[in-house]
Amino acid sequence: MQDNDLEIPNQTWAIFLISVLGLFLETLFIRWIGTEIRIFAYLQNTILVVCFLGLGLGAFTSSRPIEIKQTLFALSIFLFLMAIPVTRLALGSTSEMLSTLGDLVIWSGGEASDITKRIVLSCAGLVLTYGVLILIVDSFVPLGRILGRLMNINPNPIWAYSVNIFGSILGTWSFVLLSFFYQPPFAWFFVTAMLLAIFIFWSNRDKKINLTLLAMIIVLSWFASQVSGALEVIWSPYQKLVVRESQVNEIGKYQIEVNNASYQEIMDLRDVYVSADPERFPPQLKGLSQYDIPSLLHPDPESILIVGAGTGNDVAGALRHNIPSITAVDIDPAIIIIGQELHPENPYSSPQVQVINDDARSFFATTSDKYDIISFWV
Repeated sequence: MQDNDLEIPNQTWAIFLISVLGLFLETLFIRWIGTEIRIFAYLQNTILVVCFLGLGLGAFTSSRPIEIKQTLFALSIFLFLMAIPVTRLALGSTSEMLSTLGDLVIWSGGEASDITKRIVLSCAGLVLTYGVLILIVDSFVPLGRILGRLMNINPNPIWAYSVNIFGSILGTWSFVLLSFFYQPPFAWFFVTAMLLAIFIFWSNRDKKINLTLLAMIIVLSWFASQVSGALEVIWSPYQKLVVRESQVNEIGKYQIEVNNASYQEIMDLRDVYVSADPERFPPQLKGLSQYDIPSLLHPDPESILIVGAGTGNDVAGALRHNIPSITAVDIDPAIIIIGQELHPENPYSSPQVQVINDDARSFFATTSDKYDIISFWV
């Protein structure tokens, strides 16, 4: 296909590749933006709808010029904002800004006492949310125009649509595969950039500008993947996990953040450690932590099931009470590995513990085992 915008050697391959790119980028946005900007974790369908809106607007206006740099500018701006700690923090605080009116409290924050402050913060949150949505739409309009034009001129619409569906499925599963191998956003945007590069070389417009923007996207995506002060950042198949050193007054040595929210501290409640610091651990409260209490609710437990076992604090508590059979279930393999590597009590190494990496609903649906105690953390 040749026109003023594109010189495409093979229509079928072009439809396939733009379909892969469109759904890969859509899945990327749903995962990444929903993680970094919490309001979209609650409203994930918003990202989905806006991605399709951009594709739809592009297909509807497919007769207009195809400007790939529109996609590249939008991605560059968003990655630039996410690469700078201050602007990333501002975007990540959108939920808190929108919760200042008092009718909605999200995780932390709450009602602001000053009505002017409430209005300013709410307006800032709405502006940031709207800006993110606009950048997403702009990212997809050129892709929709390419796809729309290719579909319109194809002499066999059923074949073209079949290729489109197959490419879309492959784009989604390609992202799933990267997530399965714990790849960070840098890898996601690198794949996106390689797919975009194909259409840049096929384009008759602004190749030098587009290639420069593409290089910027790759560099900025690396910076946007970094987390200041983190010992380790893991993008598991389910969530973003950040390992940090605990603050001076904390009990454990490490803290875990999940999707930028505090999740768990890896506790050290060994007897030798607790007994050595009676000021922090009053002797009368010894053995009565939140991790010990479930084991005390049965007079002589032989087995315990811990669902949502995390890094192993609850498992360590059950071991301190000498429960013979402990089953620990967690859906995220990465957080189990963190517990195996960093927990000072090494609970997952005990022969009394069976670790199961599974979804709680799946485990409950398939197990036939009985337990004296079930400890369920959410």
